Amino acid sequence: MTRQSRHTAVRVFLLVAGLAFLGQIIYASLQVSLFEQGPLLTGLVWGQVTLVDLYLGFIVALLLLWHLEPKRLYVLVFGLLFLFLGNWLLCWYLAWRWPQLRGLSR
Repeated sequence: MTRQSRHTAVRVFLLVAGLAFLGQIIYASLQVSLFEQGPLLTGLVWGQVTLVDLYLGFIVALLLLWHLEPKRLYVLVFGLLFLFLGNWLLCWYLAWRWPQLRGLSR
């Protein structure tokens, strides 16, 4: 497998993963409001662990973004969007920017 085909495979995976997760979010939103079930999630120990894990993942993603993304405006704009829109957008962003991110094009 060539380097170009590996990069393409990673980008396709990220796009499909992001689309699948966005689909899951839409499905869940059509079933019940997050505002309705949010207190239930935060009231459960594993719900709390899941939220800590989610935001720790966001922080790690932002640190990687800061290190790898040469365009600081993208770091600021997309970093804020990731916090509000979630990991599906992170997947799509990485698929879009993969060839330009420092150190990933080797």
